[in-house]
Amino acid sequence: MELLEQQGRRYAKVAFETNPDATYQLLLTCLKYDGPHGAAPPVVAVNVVEKPDLLDDAIQEADSDDSLDETSTPTVVDEYWTLGDISVDERAANPLSAFRNVNPTLNMRDAAFATPAKYFLHFLPVDHLRDVVIPAINREAFLQEPSWTPLDWSEYLNWVMLWIKMTIIMACRDKSIYWRKSSCPYYLNVDFGQYMPITRFNLILKWHIFVTPDGALFQQDPLYQVRSFLTAFNGHLATTMEPGMPNLKKVPRKPHSIGQEYKTIADNVTFIILRLDFCGDPVLRVPARREDRTIRMTEPWFYSGRTIVTDSWFGSLKMARALKERGLFSIMQVAKRAYWPTGMPAQDMVQNLGEEYGSHRSMFSTVPGESMMVVSFRDLKVKAIVSTCGVTMPGKTRRIKHPDTGAYIEFKRRMIFDEYEENKSSVDVANNRRDNLLNFHDVMCTQSWELRCLSFFLGVAEANAFSAFKLFHPEGSNVVHTEFRWRLAESLKAYISELRTLPAYVPPTTRSSRGGDIHSLIP
Repeated sequence: MELLEQQGRRYAKVAFETNPDATYQLLLTCLKYDGPHGAAPPVVAVNVVEKPDLLDDAIQEADSDDSLDETSTPTVVDEYWTLGDISVDERAANPLSAFRNVNPTLNMRDAAFATPAKYFLHFLPVDHLRDVVIPAINREAFLQEPSWTPLDWSEYLNWVMLWIKMTIIMACRDKSIYWRKSSCPYYLNVDFGQYMPITRFNLILKWHIFVTPDGALFQQDPLYQVRSFLTAFNGHLATTMEPGMPNLKKVPRKPHSIGQEYKTIADNVTFIILRLDFCGDPVLRVPARREDRTIRMTEPWFYSGRTIVTDSWFGSLKMARALKERGLFSIMQVAKRAYWPTGMPAQDMVQNLGEEYGSHRSMFSTVPGESMMVVSFRDLKVKAIVSTCGVTMPGKTRRIKHPDTGAYIEFKRRMIFDEYEENKSSVDVANNRRDNLLNFHDVMCTQSWELRCLSFFLGVAEANAFSAFKLFHPEGSNVVHTEFRWRLAESLKAYISELRTLPAYVPPTTRSSRGGDIHSLIP
């Protein structure tokens, strides 16, 4: 066994007796005994009624990323806290530093009269696709196949339009079915050949890349292909709209794995995805601190006074302070063992909570100017929030069914929890709209994680277009997602036909019309 260390982590190269010629690189961790066990003691049946674990949220096991954040710094318990409720919202006390308008605006001309294709293209980085991606595909294809016909923007859009049509029809692993001509009622008869030959379609799929391949860049960053497009995608999304209250969440690799794990931020009114960030393979990626990712995700809204609502993956006092220093308020759920009691008040916020439903415990920081509070609340599960805004006074009435007696009980939920519950599901709604119907990764059926990432980006753009169409178009509230996707394919087809009928671009001239070789400023 050989020990080695890479990027702060220790690994071991081992070989197994069943296959001594192969070596495997394993992350050093705890060993588990797998030998013979003694005789099991006799089992005595005891009738015990087990109560539900109400501390489930507060004592979840930390994920693999927690160790990166917690092992580097010693545990320091903050003592500057005092028990008490907050009755004045920091955003109301300092209105000049708070962003109170939660109504988003779409940076799109004639949004009320635009077609679904215009909405879809509004959320795609068109310039990057036209100036970087398509030339890279052409260069790589020319090197491998000298007879390659150059790909242009209209043909690329036509290729994307066919993927959209596939999501409307059905998922077929054999792509030739979409190009079949048949009069039999039991077979598909869509004939994609009228749009593009199947050989050309497969060639574009085969040579699709994001940037020109570079071995030196791959050694530095194995994700350089997709990262270039992600950077352009995020930069473009920042220009598409002015959001209200962003909601930041970790999107795990489910329900369909695309080879990546995404951190996502969405608007709480429109449910439009505003920014993405991903992690690559754990062995290859450079460990990044959790607060660095949060700062990177919220960078477009620094010093805007907006309120960032996050789930427990991001929530901690350190995160809240980092956002406050950059002019952002935050409401963060805290649910990981790694953050209890790291940086939290000395008096435990969960263990000292009352047993009855609706009980709460709140503490606020005594540091001048910090305006930080920690609140725990007993619902069906214990929930805890770290916040730099909001109040802890009684809010809406919540009615639940008691898990033991079955009787319905009512209690007042704290107002800070009302605000969190109302704005916590923006990313979930956006993710459901992207993935509930047949999607791009379902019809692509590829093992290439780069192409699976492309399917994810196309799915995000399509879901964003649908979310924007529902809110900003007069007919949006009456259009369901399946009808919108059909309209999108048809309007894209019309847009492509219009592109192909436009005259060729003529560069401007600085010569006068009186003579071909005489400048207009020369007498």
